[in-house]
Amino acid sequence: PFANRIANGTYSFFGTKHYLSRNECPTGIRCDALHGFLFNRTLRVLRSETAPSFASLTLGYNFDGTNSPGWPFKATVELEYRLTAQTSEPGVAYITTRVTNTEMSAALPFFNSWHPYFKVADVSKATIRFDVCGSKSNVSAWRHLTMGAGAPRKGDLIPTGHSTPWSSSWIIGGTRERPTYMDDEFVSTTPNDDFDMCPKNFEQQIVDEGGDGDVVVLFADRQHRVFQIFTGAKEGWGWDAIALEPMSALADAYNNG
Repeated sequence: PFANRIANGTYSFFGTKHYLSRNECPTGIRCDALHGFLFNRTLRVLRSETAPSFASLTLGYNFDGTNSPGWPFKATVELEYRLTAQTSEPGVAYITTRVTNTEMSAALPFFNSWHPYFKVADVSKATIRFDVCGSKSNVSAWRHLTMGAGAPRKGDLIPTGHSTPWSSSWIIGGTRERPTYMDDEFVSTTPNDDFDMCPKNFEQQIVDEGGDGDVVVLFADRQHRVFQIFTGAKEGWGWDAIALEPMSALADAYNNG
């Protein structure tokens, strides 16, 4: 029910303070709740379907108010995974999240994300292209959120309330064995009215410039105005991959709205 981090695993909701498990605590740097709950929970298979042009699987989870310490609320979650296969165009993978508040007469805190990794030949040579539809004269309306001193590697990764303009297209940089380390958050500041002539989804691209030039396009509906980029998989686990995470609110949204 939350994406990215909640500072110190602590938040207040309608005057009641709640304490989440703090599962990211590198010594002397930060100690936060990270990545919600479902990344390591067992989900139920609700239904599946296959056809010549697609296959789908829907998984479910029930928050019953007691099974998630620090989040004593009731909700049901359905995650539908759908893979299409078209002869005339590349296949598309869709992930649809449906959440229902099952509290009898109360609101609950919630925001959404998913955390895909995309394989590339060389992270340092990959190009990131952010959606520019709705931006005035194709000038980027993306901003880079300022985190704590020492971020992203050694600092607090909670937004400070400040941000700086950011290009809509850039190369990761660094070297193949040590690409530029990013665990950075970006937000679209384009007003909703300016999206009227745009497709219904953001279209973010990763271009594999160090490989065969393939372009991965990540579609995210325009409720997901925030994106986190993580390039530390090479350093941490030897993966030539980039994480590009669409989020429906900023990190620590339980505390910053």
